[in-house]
Amino acid sequence: MPNGNILILKKLKDHDPSQKIQAEKILEEDLTNNQTATGLIYYNSNQESFLDQMNLSETALVKIEELRLSPQVLDNILDNYC
Repeated sequence: MPNGNILILKKLKDHDPSQKIQAEKILEEDLTNNQTATGLIYYNSNQESFLDQMNLSETALVKIEELRLSPQVLDNILDNYC
């Protein structure tokens, strides 16, 4: 790394990402050995998605027409800052 630090990456082999305790052990070992595991470490297939948990829309905000400012309103805002 540019600052002189060394980053050691370790590819996970024969790892089942559905096993939470195994994932915790991997992270704990990596912490004590100054290593960083790469790949999917843990996945809970029974947990609802982040979008569902946060009650978020799958539509990007930029695509929601009601949230867009009209050109006149945007010009008015910009005029107040110039």
